[in-house]
Amino acid sequence: MKGMGEGKEVQRVKEKQGKTKSLKTTLILVCASLGIVIGVVVGMIGVLTIRNISNGAYDEYARAMDDGYRTEIKSQVQSVLAILQAEYDKAGAGELTEEEAKLEAAEIVRAMRYRDDDSGYFWIDDKDYILVMHPILSE
Repeated sequence: MKGMGEGKEVQRVKEKQGKTKSLKTTLILVCASLGIVIGVVVGMIGVLTIRNISNGAYDEYARAMDDGYRTEIKSQVQSVLAILQAEYDKAGAGELTEEEAKLEAAEIVRAMRYRDDDSGYFWIDDKDYILVMHPILSE
């Protein structure tokens, strides 16, 4: 009888050890899973934050480029207007005829360019929107 009682006791100890190992394994798996989930969530938050910062920086860059372009165009247009006014004043003072002033102004404006690659140019239309001078369209 004593042998049978000891056998049951050994079996209970083994079951208890099995449950302890199972509990340890379960806790390890739960902690590892929780760590993975937290890591994925933190990683996703980081990626989204970087994306938002990048998009904001790009938008700010585009806005600055647009503002710079507008400022450059405004400055260039003011320069052209000053040149045209000077030619008009020469004709008004009798230094040039009106036709000579128009031709001289057209040639000055034809040579003017803006942008770093000189791709920007000016043209002249008359009051009726008829093309008077275009630097690329020579006719």
